[in-house]
Amino acid sequence: MLRRLHTRLSLGYIALMAGVFLLLGAYLVNYVQDLERQELRARLESQAWLVALAAAPMIGTTEEPNLQEFAQDAAGQIDARVTIIDQEGRVLGDSEAAPATMENHADRPEVAAALSGQIGESSRPSDTLDRTLIYLAVPIVRDGEQLGAARVALPSDQFAGWLRNIVVAVAAALGIAALAIAALSAILAGVITRPLSELIQTARRIAQGDLAARAPEHAGGEIAELSHAFNEMTTTLQANIEAIEAERARLSAIVEHLTDGILIVDDQGQLALINNAAERLLGTPRDRLLNRPYALAVRDHDLAEVIAQAHSGDEPVRRLFEIGQPRRYVEGVAYSIPHRATPVVVILRDVTELRRTDMIRRDFVANVSHELRTPIASLKALVETLLDGALEDEEVAHEFLARMETEVDGLARLVQDLLELSRAESGRLTLSPVAADIRRVAEQVIARLRTQAEPKKLDIRIEIPDGLTPGRFDPERIEQVLVNLVHNAVKFTPPGGIITVGAAAEDDHLVVWVADTGPGVAPEDRDRIFERFYKTDRSRADAGTGLGLSIARHLVELHGGRIWVDGTARPGTTIKFTLPLALEPAPTGDSTPSAHRA
Repeated sequence: MLRRLHTRLSLGYIALMAGVFLLLGAYLVNYVQDLERQELRARLESQAWLVALAAAPMIGTTEEPNLQEFAQDAAGQIDARVTIIDQEGRVLGDSEAAPATMENHADRPEVAAALSGQIGESSRPSDTLDRTLIYLAVPIVRDGEQLGAARVALPSDQFAGWLRNIVVAVAAALGIAALAIAALSAILAGVITRPLSELIQTARRIAQGDLAARAPEHAGGEIAELSHAFNEMTTTLQANIEAIEAERARLSAIVEHLTDGILIVDDQGQLALINNAAERLLGTPRDRLLNRPYALAVRDHDLAEVIAQAHSGDEPVRRLFEIGQPRRYVEGVAYSIPHRATPVVVILRDVTELRRTDMIRRDFVANVSHELRTPIASLKALVETLLDGALEDEEVAHEFLARMETEVDGLARLVQDLLELSRAESGRLTLSPVAADIRRVAEQVIARLRTQAEPKKLDIRIEIPDGLTPGRFDPERIEQVLVNLVHNAVKFTPPGGIITVGAAAEDDHLVVWVADTGPGVAPEDRDRIFERFYKTDRSRADAGTGLGLSIARHLVELHGGRIWVDGTARPGTTIKFTLPLALEPAPTGDSTPSAHRA
């Protein structure tokens, strides 16, 4: 296109200058032709007067027969045809023909004018020479008497040759000027179109994505204004595109980091977008899902049906189903976007934890109800018995009141454990970690629980080496952990069994364990015994609240450690937990923890 514009501009300039030069050439040719004719006439007139002046003495004298020779000599001197004519029109001498063979010239226009005393001129074919001549005749006068006419003539083709030479010269000059103008036109067209070419090249670079490209701004003129406006437009476009890209990147980052899975299905039924959460839920790499039909990509009947229903309807489709490996409970919501290239958007919300939490809540309510039902039922039965008359029997009344005290103590212990667990789970339980000796804490726990172990003749041992690197923990809270662990060991270890409290330093932490020679924990129960109210043997309803190990887990985790059942220990059960090591030595004074914190 630009090349055509350059050509059109060049041809336009050339056509304009050609027209001007044609007009100028025609004017110059006419002007020069007029000048040449005037000069020719003046020359012919001057030559004719000279001939007339020279011939005047010869006419009407005895020398008159010599006029033929005179005409020939004069013609040779002036390089023109010379004719001497008397007053009657007879030819007295002619440089080109014999007078006797020539007609009377009185009727010739130029001769007639000259014989009448005027200067005559004409251009016509010569009957004698059979060619066109230019004639000019003047009167021959001697002593005031007109004797005839002197006529000179030149061939018109000689004048045409002069004119042709002039035309050739003018044409050559105009041609050279035209070539120069054509070159200047091409240069001028290039000067005009070069900024446009630069604009086009810049526009193409921008179209290819180079938003930093700018057109050169030439000084002055409309092209400079156009370049400036183009650059301002490009700057605005670049700013807008950068803002759009930034917004797109921000939205993409938001979508990618959403905890809910996002799927977008285009109008061809193919997956156009999938975020990280959806990729995890589907359990398939993203590159195997994108740009594939959704039914083949997701490979889940429920999800495919949700998408199909949303695609064919106007209302959002909501459904709860399982998906992926391992199976996860997902709430899927799909809705269509009319008149868009992405007609279906699917949101997948993982509700596995919500369902698990809901189940835990239900189990918690059921377990609390169960734990409360038995002692309350016992208390109710005891109170009713006392009201029915047992109160009158002092011995029975005392026994019933003792049993009621036991049930109330159990309820108080349950409430205390629930409050403690609630504080631990909500983060409201505070720690006071210090460098402490785990052996001293273990000795204090054994001292507290030895009275419970003695009736079963249990042997409680401590396997903690002297000089063990101290740990950094809250002694009171870790004593509570050990109390729960040792208390469980005392409850489930058969008479005559052995309970061991040990500790050792490993890497950057302290490992503490409580082992017994009881029946052990089944593998399927090892991960669940730290849950609230979980009991491995439901028949032992009075064995405890089922909250001790859950409280122990939370206290250990608050210290940055972990607690687990060691499945390699045989026989019995070994529960281990870790604590951080202290960088400073433990205090040497009495580190006995205070009473169990409420």
